[in-house]
Amino acid sequence: LILVMLMSVYIGVVVLPEYAIMQGVGMLGFSLSGALPAISANGVGQLAAILGIVALVRVLHGSKSKVMYIPVLLGCLLTMVLAQSRSPILAFLLAAVVVLIASRRLGLLALLIGSVSLTLLSAYGGTVYEFMRRDQSEGNIQSLSGRTVYWESSLQAVRDNWLNGYGANAGGKYILSSLGEGASTVHSTYVEVLLDTGIVGLGLLLAGLLVAWFWLLKLRSHVAAHPIGRQLWFECLGVFIILSLRSGFTITFVWAPAVLVFGLVLVYISVARRQVVQRSYTSAPRAQQLPAARWRRPGIYR
Repeated sequence: LILVMLMSVYIGVVVLPEYAIMQGVGMLGFSLSGALPAISANGVGQLAAILGIVALVRVLHGSKSKVMYIPVLLGCLLTMVLAQSRSPILAFLLAAVVVLIASRRLGLLALLIGSVSLTLLSAYGGTVYEFMRRDQSEGNIQSLSGRTVYWESSLQAVRDNWLNGYGANAGGKYILSSLGEGASTVHSTYVEVLLDTGIVGLGLLLAGLLVAWFWLLKLRSHVAAHPIGRQLWFECLGVFIILSLRSGFTITFVWAPAVLVFGLVLVYISVARRQVVQRSYTSAPRAQQLPAARWRRPGIYR
């Protein structure tokens, strides 16, 4: 489904270029976004990062059709560049490094780190910086494209109603309307949840995420022996890392479509835990039957 959505972005470039191509953005002079359905540039980059890390895992751990996923991986990298989405690119790089470390592909990891380091230290380092700067001023970069303004105003407002917030799906819009901004969110999962549901909702969200991380990491040793289970574990690890990093800049865990992707991670954790529990019960030694004499009671004969 994510692949279909990315294909719709490129179809929009051909059919509705005035909506799919944002002119005057960054070093490239344009930015790729979705026309129908409407997807922001960062949303396009996030979809490409998620699909790209899955393709990378299947190239590394897939037993069949590895060659098929190499073009998918390259296409996702190209899409992230054309969208000029900075946080999805950084999230993908972080997820790729962690997946390579967990997979013990130290040669590929050294090649990746060496290539990035040489690029940054060479004459192309300035080009990379200009690409990531996206023609923004130093003030915009320091404020994370205005996000810190939203967050400061949100933290000031939540002091008046810190316990239960201003109402689900309402707190962020209240702050943005008071600032006269047209954005739909405050661009942070945790600030948005704090505004909407207060410290209670934020505590529940953080507890749920920590439990999910705990079980995902704990399940690795149990699923390592099964090829499909191991591959799915690495896919969920990479996707969870991307969503976790992106959650600091957008509302990944509480709004669709990213919440549906997170739901797949939770489904995998639930199914894997159930299988582990079933195996532990079936492999447990059966209790020995008591001798017949132990079953006898006064007045009872067998």
